[in-house]
Amino acid sequence: MLRAGFGLGFVSGALAGRVFPVGPQVTIGRDPSVEVALPVETEGVSTRHAQVVAVRGGDAWRLVDLGSRTGTWVDGERVTQGDGVPIIAGSVIRFGAAGPLAVFDDQAVLNRAFRPLALRREGGEAHPVAGPVVLGRDGGCDVVLDVRRDAVASSRHAHVLPAFGRVVVTDLGSANGTFVDGLRCAQRLAKAGAVIELGRPDGPRFFVEPLAAGAAPPPTAPVPRPTATPRPGGESGRRRPAAALPSVAAGGKKPIELEQFRLEVVANGRRGRVFGFVKTEASFGSYAGINDIVLRCFPRELESDRDALDRSESIGPHHGTLRLTRDGFALEDGGAGPTKLNGAPVPAEATVPLPDVAEVDLGEDVLGLRARLFRHPRLAPTDPALGLEAKHPVECLVLERKGDGADHLYLLLVRQATIGAADECALCIPAPGVTPVHANLFVRHGALWLSRTGEGPVAVAQGSGVVPLEPGTAVQLALGAKFWIGTATFELSEVSPEDFDPPTE
Repeated sequence: MLRAGFGLGFVSGALAGRVFPVGPQVTIGRDPSVEVALPVETEGVSTRHAQVVAVRGGDAWRLVDLGSRTGTWVDGERVTQGDGVPIIAGSVIRFGAAGPLAVFDDQAVLNRAFRPLALRREGGEAHPVAGPVVLGRDGGCDVVLDVRRDAVASSRHAHVLPAFGRVVVTDLGSANGTFVDGLRCAQRLAKAGAVIELGRPDGPRFFVEPLAAGAAPPPTAPVPRPTATPRPGGESGRRRPAAALPSVAAGGKKPIELEQFRLEVVANGRRGRVFGFVKTEASFGSYAGINDIVLRCFPRELESDRDALDRSESIGPHHGTLRLTRDGFALEDGGAGPTKLNGAPVPAEATVPLPDVAEVDLGEDVLGLRARLFRHPRLAPTDPALGLEAKHPVECLVLERKGDGADHLYLLLVRQATIGAADECALCIPAPGVTPVHANLFVRHGALWLSRTGEGPVAVAQGSGVVPLEPGTAVQLALGAKFWIGTATFELSEVSPEDFDPPTE
């Protein structure tokens, strides 16, 4: 009988932070029909890349490469095509030469709450591990070793990545090896209490420990979109991994209150606004004082300033509510005015599920919204919750005003929203220099973050200068933050009552 409870927990790439249950036979690849489907744009991963297979009735497991072009690795060793290799709890699997990393382990271990970890040098200080950390004697490393005292260590010696309460340690082709608990390794999972040695003899020693209470980890996080993974024996490319970036807090303002924010966007000489809401429910109607989303009619041709207000009278003061459910959003009519969903009237005070693509018309058809729900197809329904760590299947809901001249977009951010030039992005920005899937706006640990997902440039204003954001890092945003994605400019600010006034001549 198959032993239940094992899973794959991804620690890098598009599925970072997600756990997939493992059945008798689970296929991983870019084919949308497989059990663990990676985004089709994931580089270096084949359509049907590898399988995890139960053997001996589920008492043991094997990892089989399905003839992939770029290979599959277990604990840093390449899997030869054929019958595969045994895997055990704690095995580190890499799909592709520089593809995403995953840990094979008991689901209870992967899903448990855990404290952030730190690397404490023997006789020295602790370095938080909240994202990728490179150790070596090169001045560009995240943990810089002493050139003379640590001569046995290489200039770029090892890479450490947080992984579900443990860390993945990867040797970067060092001359004298990387050792975890006395064993030389190419890539290995290390738990709290482990000892990491960089070279022998007399190489620097680091202890993996829980982060001390009250110590703030640096604001860098695993990027939940495709990103290069260091391969054992050398990095995937010669570019220096990005260092942790401090929070962006222009004007000295504190990080944003997450319930709502405004994002000013300038692209191709046009200006638009994205109103973001990070809540499990959002009310909408014509009155600003009682609603999260204030909806007033902004017709393209106004006879007078009053004309817009007159047309809005059939939109109720509190017209309805959008509520996050276990697997999507529901539209709740407030009974204050007519509502149509995809052309069909919604009964007064009724609650109906919102389709993934929908047309919502309010009042006497004076204001329309196009709704598009972005969800992850492989995450199971769960109680409404916010943030990447919550693993809710809904990523975000985007509401676009239909043809009334208002350049307003409403973003209900549950976990994350992609930004790019492709139509499938939550925030579609067709501007020069913006790649199809360029960046990611996401909620993690109660804060708003920005990450770069591809090769297109992303830059963030910091102090009096501008700092480029490299793949593999994320930066926490604060009110007043300004950043650039290609040639498009974004500025984060508070929502003002004037945002919802009708336009004037």
